[in-house]
Amino acid sequence: MYHLFHNQYEKSNFFEDVKSKDINNVKEKLLHDFCDKKLHKDDDVDEYLEKIKQCMISKKVLVVVDHVDMKKNLGALQLCIDKHSINVDYKNNVFVNYRNWQILKNHVREFTKVDMAFLEDEQARELFMFHAFK
Repeated sequence: MYHLFHNQYEKSNFFEDVKSKDINNVKEKLLHDFCDKKLHKDDDVDEYLEKIKQCMISKKVLVVVDHVDMKKNLGALQLCIDKHSINVDYKNNVFVNYRNWQILKNHVREFTKVDMAFLEDEQARELFMFHAFK
């Protein structure tokens, strides 16, 4: 999905398997990609969260966050999925792949939730083969 639509946005980013990444690296990448800013050695990325949010609101952006698994990661990415600000004008799209709706529901609007069915083993194998071997 990301590869099909990312070129329709001013800025876009795909964060794969967020649960296994340092969340500060994800935030640094957002700052760099959406605000064209690079952190200096002694900078605290959390001081830039509001700046990142403003950059995301001012542009047409697509953000795909895959496999958020821990509540702390979700909280750290609050700026991406703030249900009261980021999608106000619907020019921005933020997709979060998350398996526990009970935690996610406090961060997104109910009507934006899309339940997805899991792939059957054969479908998963075909998808893997397609991406691995073209």
